[in-house]
Amino acid sequence: MQNMPSPVLRDAEWPPPDQRVRGEARQRMAGRLKVKYDAGASIRDLAAETGRSYGHIHRLLNEAGAVFRGRGGSRNRTSPGAGVRLRDGRASPSRVAASQRTELAAELRTEYEATPGTIGNLAQKHGLGYHLVRALLHEAGASIRQGSQV
Repeated sequence: MQNMPSPVLRDAEWPPPDQRVRGEARQRMAGRLKVKYDAGASIRDLAAETGRSYGHIHRLLNEAGAVFRGRGGSRNRTSPGAGVRLRDGRASPSRVAASQRTELAAELRTEYEATPGTIGNLAQKHGLGYHLVRALLHEAGASIRQGSQV
Protein backbone atom coordinates (compact mmCIF):
# COMPACT_ATOMS: atom_id res chain seq x y z
CA MET A 1 0.00 0.00 0.00
CA GLN A 2 1.06 3.52 -0.73
CA ASN A 3 1.28 5.97 2.16
CA MET A 4 -1.24 8.76 1.74
CA PRO A 5 -0.25 12.25 2.98
CA SER A 6 -1.97 13.10 6.20
CA PRO A 7 -4.66 15.79 5.89
CA VAL A 8 -3.83 19.27 7.11
CA LEU A 9 -5.08 19.75 10.65
CA ARG A 10 -7.37 22.76 10.75
CA ASP A 11 -8.41 24.98 13.60
CA ALA A 12 -11.91 23.82 14.53
CA GLU A 13 -13.00 27.46 14.83
CA TRP A 14 -12.54 28.15 11.11
CA PRO A 15 -15.57 27.62 8.89
CA PRO A 16 -15.30 24.51 6.70
CA PRO A 17 -13.44 25.23 3.44
CA ASP A 18 -16.41 24.17 1.34
CA GLN A 19 -18.70 26.66 3.08
CA ARG A 20 -19.05 30.22 1.79
CA VAL A 21 -18.36 32.89 4.35
CA ARG A 22 -20.40 36.07 3.99
CA GLY A 23 -21.35 39.20 5.88
CA GLU A 24 -20.35 39.51 9.50
CA ALA A 25 -18.79 36.03 9.60
CA ARG A 26 -16.52 37.01 6.68
CA GLN A 27 -15.48 40.21 8.46
CA ARG A 28 -14.72 38.27 11.67
CA MET A 29 -12.68 35.72 9.72
CA ALA A 30 -10.79 38.46 7.87
CA GLY A 31 -10.07 40.21 11.18
CA ARG A 32 -8.72 37.02 12.78
CA LEU A 33 -6.57 36.33 9.73
CA LYS A 34 -5.19 39.87 9.84
CA VAL A 35 -4.22 39.48 13.51
CA LYS A 36 -2.35 36.26 12.73
CA TYR A 37 -0.74 37.75 9.61
CA ASP A 38 0.38 40.85 11.53
CA ALA A 39 1.86 38.52 14.17
CA GLY A 40 4.05 36.94 11.49
CA ALA A 41 2.06 34.08 9.95
CA SER A 42 2.47 33.76 6.19
CA ILE A 43 -0.43 33.71 3.77
CA ARG A 44 0.49 30.11 2.93
CA ASP A 45 0.41 29.17 6.63
CA LEU A 46 -3.03 30.75 6.98
CA ALA A 47 -4.28 29.00 3.84
CA ALA A 48 -3.15 25.63 5.21
CA GLU A 49 -4.65 26.34 8.62
CA THR A 50 -8.04 27.31 7.24
CA GLY A 51 -8.13 24.85 4.35
CA ARG A 52 -8.70 27.69 1.88
CA SER A 53 -6.69 28.87 -1.11
CA TYR A 54 -3.84 31.36 -1.05
CA GLY A 55 -5.91 33.74 -3.20
CA HIS A 56 -8.89 33.55 -0.87
CA ILE A 57 -6.75 34.36 2.17
CA HIS A 58 -5.06 37.22 0.28
CA ARG A 59 -8.47 38.71 -0.61
CA LEU A 60 -9.67 38.47 2.99
CA LEU A 61 -6.49 40.11 4.29
CA ASN A 62 -6.88 42.87 1.71
CA GLU A 63 -10.50 43.41 2.81
CA ALA A 64 -9.29 43.62 6.42
CA GLY A 65 -6.78 46.34 5.48
CA ALA A 66 -3.61 44.31 6.02
CA VAL A 67 -0.34 45.91 4.97
CA PHE A 68 1.38 43.17 3.00
CA ARG A 69 5.00 42.27 3.58
CA GLY A 70 7.43 42.03 0.69
CA ARG A 71 8.08 38.65 -0.88
CA GLY A 72 10.96 36.84 0.76
CA GLY A 73 12.50 39.94 2.25
CA SER A 74 15.51 41.93 1.14
CA ARG A 75 18.85 40.21 0.74
CA ASN A 76 20.57 43.43 1.80
CA ARG A 77 19.18 43.73 5.29
CA THR A 78 21.70 44.49 7.99
CA SER A 79 19.59 43.07 10.78
CA PRO A 80 16.50 40.89 11.00
CA GLY A 81 13.33 42.90 10.69
CA ALA A 82 15.07 45.99 9.34
CA GLY A 83 12.68 47.56 6.85
CA VAL A 84 13.36 50.05 4.11
CA ARG A 85 13.46 53.58 5.50
CA LEU A 86 12.67 56.91 3.89
CA ARG A 87 15.13 59.79 4.14
CA ASP A 88 13.25 61.30 7.07
CA GLY A 89 13.49 58.03 9.04
CA ARG A 90 9.93 56.79 8.51
CA ALA A 91 9.44 53.21 7.38
CA SER A 92 8.72 52.56 3.71
CA PRO A 93 4.98 52.82 2.86
CA SER A 94 4.77 49.08 2.22
CA ARG A 95 5.55 48.58 5.92
CA VAL A 96 3.55 51.26 7.69
CA ALA A 97 0.03 51.54 9.02
CA ALA A 98 -2.71 52.75 6.69
CA SER A 99 -2.95 56.07 8.56
CA GLN A 100 0.75 56.80 7.94
CA ARG A 101 0.42 55.74 4.31
CA THR A 102 -2.47 58.17 3.92
CA GLU A 103 -0.37 60.94 5.48
CA LEU A 104 2.55 60.28 3.11
CA ALA A 105 0.17 60.19 0.13
CA ALA A 106 -1.26 63.59 1.14
CA GLU A 107 2.24 65.07 1.52
CA LEU A 108 3.26 63.78 -1.90
CA ARG A 109 0.07 65.14 -3.47
CA THR A 110 0.67 68.60 -1.99
CA GLU A 111 4.24 68.65 -3.26
CA TYR A 112 3.29 67.23 -6.69
CA GLU A 113 0.56 69.80 -7.24
CA ALA A 114 2.76 72.69 -6.03
CA THR A 115 5.62 71.98 -8.44
CA PRO A 116 5.87 71.33 -12.18
CA GLY A 117 8.10 68.28 -11.61
CA THR A 118 7.31 64.75 -12.73
CA ILE A 119 6.38 61.72 -10.69
CA GLY A 120 9.88 60.40 -11.40
CA ASN A 121 11.43 63.58 -9.94
CA LEU A 122 9.25 63.24 -6.84
CA ALA A 123 10.10 59.55 -6.45
CA GLN A 124 13.82 60.21 -6.77
CA LYS A 125 13.70 63.11 -4.30
CA HIS A 126 12.04 60.94 -1.64
CA GLY A 127 13.96 57.74 -2.39
CA LEU A 128 10.83 55.87 -3.49
CA GLY A 129 9.91 53.92 -6.61
CA TYR A 130 8.03 55.60 -9.45
CA HIS A 131 5.09 53.17 -9.32
CA LEU A 132 4.73 53.53 -5.56
CA VAL A 133 4.64 57.34 -5.77
CA ARG A 134 2.12 57.15 -8.61
CA ALA A 135 -0.08 54.76 -6.59
CA LEU A 136 0.12 57.04 -3.54
CA LEU A 137 -0.81 60.06 -5.64
CA HIS A 138 -3.85 58.17 -6.94
CA GLU A 139 -4.80 57.18 -3.38
CA ALA A 140 -4.62 60.85 -2.37
CA GLY A 141 -6.83 61.86 -5.30
CA ALA A 142 -4.16 63.84 -7.15
CA SER A 143 -4.79 64.77 -10.74
CA ILE A 144 -1.94 63.11 -12.64
CA ARG A 145 -0.44 65.33 -15.33
CA GLN A 146 0.12 63.94 -18.81
CA GLY A 147 3.65 64.27 -20.18
CA SER A 148 6.58 66.24 -18.83
CA GLN A 149 5.83 69.67 -17.38
CA VAL A 150 9.46 70.63 -16.68
